[in-house]
Amino acid sequence: MNKWQRTSLKVFWEEQSCKPGLAPVAPDEGILSTKIINDFLFSNISFGDKEVLDLGCGIGCLIPAVFHNGTPKRYVGVDWSPTMLARARYVNSKYESKLEFVLADITKTLPFSERSFDKVIIWTVLVHVLDDSVFNKTLSQALQISREDILVCDPTCSENDMPYITPNYPTKKRRKSDYYNVADGMYKVSGQDLIFGSLNHPESKRTVFIYKRT
Repeated sequence: MNKWQRTSLKVFWEEQSCKPGLAPVAPDEGILSTKIINDFLFSNISFGDKEVLDLGCGIGCLIPAVFHNGTPKRYVGVDWSPTMLARARYVNSKYESKLEFVLADITKTLPFSERSFDKVIIWTVLVHVLDDSVFNKTLSQALQISREDILVCDPTCSENDMPYITPNYPTKKRRKSDYYNVADGMYKVSGQDLIFGSLNHPESKRTVFIYKRT
């Protein structure tokens, strides 16, 4: 059994949340990777006047990008770490009147009804869901909650490789087909491989999936 299957991921992330300098992708290139991610969202997604649900929002790194192309009607960030949510609220205080945060485990049943948000974001979160059945359930639930589309981003492995759990960090890289298969006809899915941050960092190469409801 992999060590991450014996360790509480909730405990791991709560410990991570207390560390200074948290950044997406490469800790040593946080400014670069955040800029590249924000530039991608600025160019491709408009959240203006939309109700947005950010599942696994962490310390709120994506919030400035969400508010860049027009102000969303509502932003709700969900995370299972109270420290992450506290930091997200503090760092993004200028958007406070439009922000809501919910302490919840996104792999469990969420307190949202079907089609209750226009857009759902799951950015580098599902890769940390190590169990395949829980992965399927979590993504399927997100698909039910969205009215319009879902933006998912994760590192993936080749279709010729077996999905694998990384030994030194709690991630499981899956084939792109695993992400397509969950759509089950409800959504049209497009995927694109991109580099966010350092070429030397294993999390930098990711696949961005955009699910559009049919």
